[in-house]
Amino acid sequence: FANRKFEMIVFNNSTIFIMQFLEIIELESIHPQKKYELFQLLQNYMENNYGFVEDYFFTFLSSKMVPSCFTSSFLNSRYSPGCLDLLVYNISSKMESLPLKAIHFYNFMQS
Repeated sequence: FANRKFEMIVFNNSTIFIMQFLEIIELESIHPQKKYELFQLLQNYMENNYGFVEDYFFTFLSSKMVPSCFTSSFLNSRYSPGCLDLLVYNISSKMESLPLKAIHFYNFMQS
């Protein structure tokens, strides 16, 4: 059941479905290592069932997408996250756990 839904997202002619899929992954703030593992799992599934080899899965999907931050995040997920990716994730997680007043103050100071 889940495989058919994933295939509907991947092989749909409309870019809306794949972009929504990527947006959900970004909004969930998934740990970079888990996101890498998820996309490797999807790549392996496509390789085993449809003959997508090497980076063809990423190339196939990126050709269907519009340029956006989700597209670049997706393409970066081909590689295992580095120290900088983990540092950015950890800082972002800490920022999200701050009280709302502190976040507003931080945003005010940035402007």
